[in-house]
Amino acid sequence: MNLRNTIPVCLAAFLGFLFGALFVRQTPVKAQSGLKVYVKRDYPPVPDVVPLDIPGAQVVGFSCLKDNFVECYTAYTK
Repeated sequence: MNLRNTIPVCLAAFLGFLFGALFVRQTPVKAQSGLKVYVKRDYPPVPDVVPLDIPGAQVVGFSCLKDNFVECYTAYTK
């Protein structure tokens, strides 16, 4: 690759990076303060059927982990 080919490639890479930095941004969010978040651990008998309803609470997060058995965590606020 000679210098004549290198300059346009570097310029295109720089412009792509510049436009990406200017126009692609994540939406900022603010954390809710003053709320306590609780975590409930479950061992569902069937991995695809897990409860997502906790009476009197709002579910704010959910995750499952499979090692030797399936272990699911539900984050919620009251």
